[in-house]
Amino acid sequence: GVFFQRLIKQLLGMGEPDPAIVEEKLGFSARFLGILDAELEKRAFIAGSELTIADFSIGVITETANLSGIDISSYDNINAWLSRLRKLKGWNEATPADETGLTLAA
Repeated sequence: GVFFQRLIKQLLGMGEPDPAIVEEKLGFSARFLGILDAELEKRAFIAGSELTIADFSIGVITETANLSGIDISSYDNINAWLSRLRKLKGWNEATPADETGLTLAA
C-alpha cells in the first residue's frame, strides 16, 4: 500500500499520495515487519530451513521497503534473510533497485 501510494500513483499520474492511507499502511507494515522479524529469528527462511516459494513472494515485497520510504534497518533478522536471498542467482536482477530515479512522494 505504501509503495502504491508513494510511487505507483506518481508513475501513473494518479495524484498525490493519500496521507491517511499512507499512515494506515505504515502501521500495517510495522506490525508485519515485527512479526516477520520475530519469525525469522527462529529459522533461516519463511517456512523453515529451506528456501520455498514463500521466500520469493514475501521477499520481493520486502525489497520494496526502501523504495517506499520504510526503514527496515533495525530488523536484523529480516536483513539477514534478505542477505541470503540476495546471494541467490538472479535475485538482484529480478528485484527493484533503490536507484529508480523516482522522487519519493511525502
